Amino acid sequence: MPALCRPVREGGVGFDYRLAMAIPDMWIKLLKEKSDDEWDLSNIVHTLVNRRHLEKNIAYAESHDQALVGDKTIAFWLMDKEMYDFMSDLTPLTPIIDRGLSMHKIIRLLTHALGGEGYLNFIGNEFGHPEWLDFPRAGNNSSFHYARRQWNVVDDSLLRYKYLNEWDRAMQNAESHYGWLAAHQVSENGRIWASYHTNPRGVDPAHSSSNVGFIPTSSETFSQAYVSLKHESDKIIAFERSGLLFIFNFHSTKSFPDYRIGTDQPGEYKMVLDSDAKRFAGHGRVDHNASWFSTPHEWCGRRNFIQVYIPCRTVLVLATKDRWNWSQNHLDTSYKFE
Repeated sequence: MPALCRPVREGGVGFDYRLAMAIPDMWIKLLKEKSDDEWDLSNIVHTLVNRRHLEKNIAYAESHDQALVGDKTIAFWLMDKEMYDFMSDLTPLTPIIDRGLSMHKIIRLLTHALGGEGYLNFIGNEFGHPEWLDFPRAGNNSSFHYARRQWNVVDDSLLRYKYLNEWDRAMQNAESHYGWLAAHQVSENGRIWASYHTNPRGVDPAHSSSNVGFIPTSSETFSQAYVSLKHESDKIIAFERSGLLFIFNFHSTKSFPDYRIGTDQPGEYKMVLDSDAKRFAGHGRVDHNASWFSTPHEWCGRRNFIQVYIPCRTVLVLATKDRWNWSQNHLDTSYKFE
């Protein structure tokens, strides 16, 4: 319905947000029908950003529609029956579980960071809930067996679900500090409210500081994000949003040293998020104490570039040093990961 999220004074219904329903359908279709090397990154990005300008969307990777009986959760599509035997830290990290954990993390962050102006967690999605949902009906003899979520699996310190849950916590904390979902909001008079604040939703525009306030409108400002790279053979997606640089490597086997990524902001870059960190069941291939320095040379339509080591099936999120105020290392965990 075109006018669903337009103001009533314009003849619309007046809702603030619409659900980006094409996004979860896309992920399930890819997992069902395509191998990793067949994923079309241009189509993925198009689906994530395909929304009306300044009409806010709620992005989500999956919901009950995708997990009802006859279908599966994203985690179950990725890891299937191996979740029953190899989700314990006491068991080997099999290639299927390793792939599943890695892909589950980057699918969620790509959806979160590029798909809308709000993010929806489906019950249990934050820790990779297995299996499916099935409500009591004649076909299952009115059984309640699958009409539940297994919250116990994330509370069990021996199980690997805790790593996926910790990644969700890191994503949400990063967004609350850097505010990419609310980076560009439009006020009643049409001006754009840019929030770069540790608590962007708690800032009053009437009391703005040098880092928080109204900014001039421009084509660059109106962008939800600037996607500078969709490399099909390398399986790399890179974009900037809210002053952060997001770098996704979907490749199943290739890790790239000194990979050149365009960025508009010059300076020294520091780590914010790394899905390959050991605290998230990754392999710890990136040094979190490292700095990346920009080179003033145009690349991929941006005024500068940096060169990074980006491991396979990993996402890195970087911020310039003057913007950097939080990273995943600020979070305490209840388990050992070194």
